[in-house]
Amino acid sequence: SVSVLRKPLARRGSKERLLTNHAGTMAEKIKGYMTVKVEEASGKNKRDEYKWDGYDFEGFVKVEIRGGPRNVKVQSKAIKVEGSSIYWNEDLVLEVLEGATELRLILCRKKLPGSSQSSVIAACGIYMNDIMEAVPIDKYFELFKPGQGGDGGFIRVGMTYAAG
Repeated sequence: SVSVLRKPLARRGSKERLLTNHAGTMAEKIKGYMTVKVEEASGKNKRDEYKWDGYDFEGFVKVEIRGGPRNVKVQSKAIKVEGSSIYWNEDLVLEVLEGATELRLILCRKKLPGSSQSSVIAACGIYMNDIMEAVPIDKYFELFKPGQGGDGGFIRVGMTYAAG
């Protein structure tokens, strides 16, 4: 495993950081900041069929921007399912780094007692170029179950971008 040490650069007003690891150094350029407003998720697909496993759990959303020198990750609070939906109405802010290629929305079930980790219910990936051309966005995105790739319901998010 490679350890990463983050230090601010000495240049005043710079939006760069220096990452140091066993392999050497590389500059990390922050292009701006993406605000993702996680509104709600529904376990029903287009045919109104319920697709999540169970109704009695707490779910949260991991938002990841992949590509570039590192992946940027944040997550929402865990909220209990109401009927067939979860409602957050929560703003999450992520750094957008030079070279970022994909934004992932990952709906997770909070870990159960006795379990060491949370489980992924469904997810989707969106190309950063598509997002950057369309912001501001307020839209439902179709979710897919990992592995089998079947319907996983929908998630509604809003996205805005501010250049850094």
